[in-house]
Amino acid sequence: MLLAEKLFLLLIDDEKQKIPWIYVSGGNNVGAGLAGAHLIDLFFEKKIEFLQNTKKLRVIDESPTGDDILDFILDLIKKYEKEKRLFNILRTLLGKKGREGRGFYYSKKPKFIINSIMDRLIKKGIISWEGNQQKMLKPEIKKEILEEIHSIALENKDPDEKMVYFLTIIYAMRDIALRRMFTRQVRDKAKARIKLLTKSNKSMKLAIYKAREPMYR
Repeated sequence: MLLAEKLFLLLIDDEKQKIPWIYVSGGNNVGAGLAGAHLIDLFFEKKIEFLQNTKKLRVIDESPTGDDILDFILDLIKKYEKEKRLFNILRTLLGKKGREGRGFYYSKKPKFIINSIMDRLIKKGIISWEGNQQKMLKPEIKKEILEEIHSIALENKDPDEKMVYFLTIIYAMRDIALRRMFTRQVRDKAKARIKLLTKSNKSMKLAIYKAREPMYR
């Protein structure tokens, strides 16, 4: 399962059966996280590499992954010069400036990405799409992901490299992600632990955090 798919599941509000702000301009927060998660998926597919402590990235293998979403993003990145700032790539994935592309869910490119995530999860029988709600059909999958994160953030289990990157995305999204994963009583403890584990990815956290900001005035 792609990290972006896992993040999508974690962001679903179990009570409301949907991701908050999914089709409003405030969705830049969600969009920046999902865009970052896709880049990490490409990294572990050995298609890109991060440079200067995740401040920049470049393509190291232009061959297709066989995954529609990842190949779509890889094609976008290939249009740039050898090295590109992570922040600029994220902004490109979030849509251009202006009222025609307010964020991750408003421009044609991002809509393809978010719809592809939902289609994939529907085909796997993990969620269903009814109206504007994403109903969980296999809640045990989300529970398993949450339990792994809790064991690391609250019980000091050592994470692998992929999980450290995943936690980097979660931390960069701040409260919108942390509120979905931790109760108020343990949130500060979890946040401190995640901050410590992801300190080497400071540039990535900053790029995702800044990319959340509105792209129009």
